[in-house]
Amino acid sequence: MELNIAEFAQDYVAVWNEPDAGVRRRSITELWTEDAVQYLSSTEYRGHRELESRVGEAHESFVAAGGFVFVLAGEPLAHHDNVVLRTDMIPAGGGDIAWSGTSILELAADGRIRREHQYALPLAAVRA
Repeated sequence: MELNIAEFAQDYVAVWNEPDAGVRRRSITELWTEDAVQYLSSTEYRGHRELESRVGEAHESFVAAGGFVFVLAGEPLAHHDNVVLRTDMIPAGGGDIAWSGTSILELAADGRIRREHQYALPLAAVRA
């Protein structure tokens, strides 16, 4: 699989900031496999429909209503079929990190996400 990891990571972050629901839907199908699973500490989301709901709710709560944006923090890492990246949520106008998470992405043969394990990072560790 030939994958431009920097471009892939930017596409991943962009879907969380995307205001157009139709574009988000298309991006989700391009980024995640049909049977993908996103694991959070408290729940999991399975398949495009649940991921679309998850990404849409995050966008509405944090970007549209909250005034935040998600940004890639640092360089993504990749080897074999795995990608690790960190995402920060910051005020759209600039300011301190309000949330930070690390995602470990297991990719399918076609380069889409098959499994994602997302870990919220303690802000004290991020700011240290």
